[in-house]
Amino acid sequence: MKIRKMKSNLDERQELKLLKIEHNGCWIAFWGLLIVMAIQMIVGNDSIKNLAGEGAVLMSLAFYLLVACIRNGIWDRRLKPNFKTNVIVSSIAAVLTGIIWFSVSYRNYHKLIGSIATGIIMFVQVEILCLLVLMIFSKIEFNDEEPLYLQIENYIKSMITSNLLVSDGKLPATRELSKLLGVSRNSVITAYENLEEEGILYTVKGKGTFVSEVKSINEGGWKVIWNDKVNNYGKLANELDIVKNEIPWEKNLISFKSISPDGKLFDMDEFKKAFLNRISIEGHKILNYGYAKGYKPLMEYLFNYMKTKGVDIKGKDIIITNGFTEGLEMIFTAYTNTGDKIICENPTHNTAIKIMKVHGLDVVGVSMTEDGIDVDELEKKLKNNYIKFGYLIPSYHNPTGIVMKGEKRYKVYNLFKKYNVPIIEDGFNEELLYNSVHVSPMAALDNGGSGVIYIGSFSKILFPGIRIGWILADKDVIDVLESVKRCKNIHTSFLDQGILYEYLNSGAFEKQIKKVRKVYKEKYEFALNCINKYIKSTFIWGEGGLHIYVGIEGINARELLEKCYEKGVIFTPGDIFSIDDRCKSTLRLGLSRLNLNQIEEGIKIIGEVKKKLEK
Repeated sequence: MKIRKMKSNLDERQELKLLKIEHNGCWIAFWGLLIVMAIQMIVGNDSIKNLAGEGAVLMSLAFYLLVACIRNGIWDRRLKPNFKTNVIVSSIAAVLTGIIWFSVSYRNYHKLIGSIATGIIMFVQVEILCLLVLMIFSKIEFNDEEPLYLQIENYIKSMITSNLLVSDGKLPATRELSKLLGVSRNSVITAYENLEEEGILYTVKGKGTFVSEVKSINEGGWKVIWNDKVNNYGKLANELDIVKNEIPWEKNLISFKSISPDGKLFDMDEFKKAFLNRISIEGHKILNYGYAKGYKPLMEYLFNYMKTKGVDIKGKDIIITNGFTEGLEMIFTAYTNTGDKIICENPTHNTAIKIMKVHGLDVVGVSMTEDGIDVDELEKKLKNNYIKFGYLIPSYHNPTGIVMKGEKRYKVYNLFKKYNVPIIEDGFNEELLYNSVHVSPMAALDNGGSGVIYIGSFSKILFPGIRIGWILADKDVIDVLESVKRCKNIHTSFLDQGILYEYLNSGAFEKQIKKVRKVYKEKYEFALNCINKYIKSTFIWGEGGLHIYVGIEGINARELLEKCYEKGVIFTPGDIFSIDDRCKSTLRLGLSRLNLNQIEEGIKIIGEVKKKLEK
């Protein structure tokens, strides 16, 4: 007979011990039950004696297995111990025991109710006993989130706390425990050493490692009411966190929420090539600490990149950031105080609103029209308020998708210049422009000046995981931001910067932009036709990019979202982009990660739900 070897995490010594326990246990059970059956036949129909005899054998067997496993520190190798498995195994044993007891009782006494009661009693007893034993000796399971030595430490602490390991009780040798757990001996040694430092274990040379006084870890834990200590920054950050407070993505949902680029469009081979090339050139140097301002080759590339956009870089400098978010946060950290007024489009980028609010800034919104910010309203608010900064998204404005035309950009720039209010320009997705002729950023209008701080990012044009952006501004500004950067995180990953530079410099970036423009243009035009077909909207704003902004008069977008969610469609309601309550009847549809069929199906469902709400 061919024996199939089962996978085991035990060493040979532990296997032998386990087999011995199983062997002896089986023989005790066999001879014990045989003797009891013989006694039953000899004694006759005395149910009390039968119950006592078989019960004694069962309890003796269970006690033997319990003690043997405790002494040897092992349990059944065949099953992965977890609550579900333990319940199943216990139930099988209990059911079989109950059936046997019912059958024997009914055969001897022919009393149905009494026999059923006997079977139930034994079922309950065996179920509880088996489950208890199995749960106590469920093997430690390791996760991938914490270091192994820390998990071993926590497991030993829990065993001590649960009184499964007593004071002065000896622990297995490090080599034995490492084999038992299937981990490196170094992990066990580290765990033992750390527990010794905490006073939980002690070692006697030549004898082994022992448990110290249990009270050292059995004392009540130190409880801190952290909710009472959160400052306004933390409270606002938590309150304004849309990831926590909005409907989450779920499988099989048609989600219009994301405006991140489609990862499937990215050429991974080019990026792998960039990684290997840059590593081979830089070697270990790229793994060291870097400079707060950034990786010099990447900075030089971005200087030239901004020059191609028409920006005069004389008197300017660059600092590399962890995306747009850190860039804006650094500027507000360095140049604003609580209560300062920031003027911006209304609606605007929800992350920017969050950053402004957690810094305690007074956000002054200016209405949007179909061609961008309302110039007349802008001047009134610049004139009548002491404004610290202006925050603008002139290209593919988030959420409206509007691209401010060149003439209007010039008017807006001159208004800020007139009232001496510096501009923070968010260069959001301007690389994806395909429905209009090229429009230079506002930073290009500031030639020879220092009134515009430009924030760029690759997160939305390549892939969000790259988390690399940059700030182009006057040298004095960058000098201050450099020090702020060191306070926050020292520098952006030099490894990431080096790889990105290699990718950009290879020409792959231009190829990628050409490819995605074509794809996103197709999605935008298709979605536009679907909206006109299925949704009777008040207005549709946007000129392409990764999203479309839709206004629907008389419909609350939140209510619409709730009903659409029931039908498997979600989107971003316009109110999260608003400084006030004026955008409740608007929604943003992100298109980047959906195919054409999903776009049509999702928009069709939105249109159907809208019609029902109007009735």
